[in-house]
Amino acid sequence: MKNKDSEKKEERFELGAFSYADKVIADDAERELKRIQKLEQQIDYSKPKVVHLLYDKIINSSSLRTPEGLIYMSEMYGFLKAHSTELDHELRGIPVEMFSGITKTRETEAVNDQQLTEENFNKLRRSLKKEKQESKNKILSHRIVIGFLAAAIVVMFIIAFKSDTPNILNYETALQNKYAAWDAELTEREAELRERAAEMQAQ
Repeated sequence: MKNKDSEKKEERFELGAFSYADKVIADDAERELKRIQKLEQQIDYSKPKVVHLLYDKIINSSSLRTPEGLIYMSEMYGFLKAHSTELDHELRGIPVEMFSGITKTRETEAVNDQQLTEENFNKLRRSLKKEKQESKNKILSHRIVIGFLAAAIVVMFIIAFKSDTPNILNYETALQNKYAAWDAELTEREAELRERAAEMQAQ
């Protein structure tokens, strides 16, 4: 009995002369092809120097990565090679690195990016440990400062309550005491005046 999985034909995604096993990469290639077609409508091939500048810009930015981009860059290189005498500077070759990853699936790239060596893992662990310790030190410093400020505020309240000098905390009490002293002084003076008046009448 034949295995059904072996009989199942691998699904592929066709785009121009190329066939892709990964739909994500095929979609990327299709988007890149559309950008190339739009770019072609804007390029003026009667000005090789301008085309050369665009060619350099694409290389510097690595903006083309799929097989479609490689073919386009090859065609552009051929055009510039044929007009090399009209160029301002040397024509560079197409860096293969730009297209070295076109056959890899996104899943494979993600796995490779996430793989950590033991050394990198240890570095990460030390970094996290250091950040945790720094965080503890900051919290401790903040608590000390808050405690100091709270103690200072309590001391200020105590001083303010016990102080004889009128302030916002004991102002009402100080005012009452002052009026009481005035009242006692006036009462004493009235008594003295009455005594003097009585003495004068007696004479």
